[in-house]
Order: sequence, then C-alpha cells, then structure tokens
Amino acid sequence: MEKYRTIVLMADVNKNEVSRQDLERIENEKFDSTKDLPKGVTFYELTDFMDACNNQEISSMEDYWIGFVQIKN
Repeated sequence: MEKYRTIVLMADVNKNEVSRQDLERIENEKFDSTKDLPKGVTFYELTDFMDACNNQEISSMEDYWIGFVQIKN
C-alpha cells in the first residue's frame, strides 16, 4: 500500500491565481508530487504549517484560502 503525507495549501485571496473553489475541488486528493499542485499555491508539510502558525510566522491568515491534499511519500 502506498503511503501519503498531508500537505497544507495556501492561496492568496488577493491574487486570482487559485480560488477557494479550486482548493475545495482538490481537497484530500492524492498527488504523486508537489509538482502536480496548482500553480500559485504555497504549500507546507502539515507539521511545518502548524509550527509556522504557532510561531506566528504567517502574519494574516485571513489573506489566504487554506486547503489540503495528500502527496505520495
């Protein structure tokens, strides 16, 4: 059985590259590589995202649409 890891996606709401609906459409889908993700998203490993939030490195979360996908290990 193939193993996957969770990747958190962030898309800037002020740019029209990726919409909330785009992220919802691919939510929890499985991808072979981060190269297969939509252009215009920033992505984090789940633990890195949690650290960035807890360390307040992401200044204004309201400026981003958030989603998640699965990437093959």
